[in-house]
Amino acid sequence: MENICLVKMTIKKIIRNSFWAFFLLLFVGTVRAEDQKFVSLNLLNKTSTKKHPIEIPIGSAYVIQDIRIVPRSCIVTEDPLYKIKTAFAEIEVYMEQDTENTEEEEIPILLYKGTISNNPRLPSSPLEHSLYDLSLVGCG
Repeated sequence: MENICLVKMTIKKIIRNSFWAFFLLLFVGTVRAEDQKFVSLNLLNKTSTKKHPIEIPIGSAYVIQDIRIVPRSCIVTEDPLYKIKTAFAEIEVYMEQDTENTEEEEIPILLYKGTISNNPRLPSSPLEHSLYDLSLVGCG
């Protein structure tokens, strides 16, 4: 009799956990587990008002003047409700600093470390700098 009660409780737990897993897949979206090779960004130069599309391989750096952009990862999710693909990229942005002493090692200053998204409905704004704005286009 105890074994039957134990089996019923286990089945209830499985059903409850399956419901939440189904709920998460249905409403949150599915993540494709593909290896993304690069990150596509738009770099807006505020002084010349020109937008430059750039593609940076994951793990490498893109340097423009004293700014270094390093993408760490990029994933693409698909919202099954709205049929929209959204990209999320984890990036780091550093500012190179000049030292007067050549003996000292130049240590860059971390300006931003976090996740940016290309979905305008999510609370993720483009990265703003005094000379440049950086926004995510997608992953590739």
